[in-house]
Amino acid sequence: MRVIMITLMLAGVTQAGALFPSKSHAGSHALELSLESCNHAKAFAKLVLEKRSFAVPLSFYESINFISPAAMEIVFEAYEADLATGVSEQQEAALKFSEKGFQQCIEISC
Repeated sequence: MRVIMITLMLAGVTQAGALFPSKSHAGSHALELSLESCNHAKAFAKLVLEKRSFAVPLSFYESINFISPAAMEIVFEAYEADLATGVSEQQEAALKFSEKGFQQCIEISC
């Protein structure tokens, strides 16, 4: 009888542990969200720099009400960056700029 009670208690504790999320799960979820956010920032940085090469004025971005203040920082940094002359150079500059923004985001978030 005692063995049956212990077995039932262990089964109940195991099931309860599976139902309630742990702190480690919450931590890994927060890290996953941070990385996803940084990936979005990277894509946004690349897009802004590419649009800048097509002569999209800074006033276009100033008229947008961004939720994140980091978005305007990315825009300002993109407009301060030197533009390359060739198409391949512009694409390479956009990639480097977005990677730099991604690394900064990772340093801040993680």
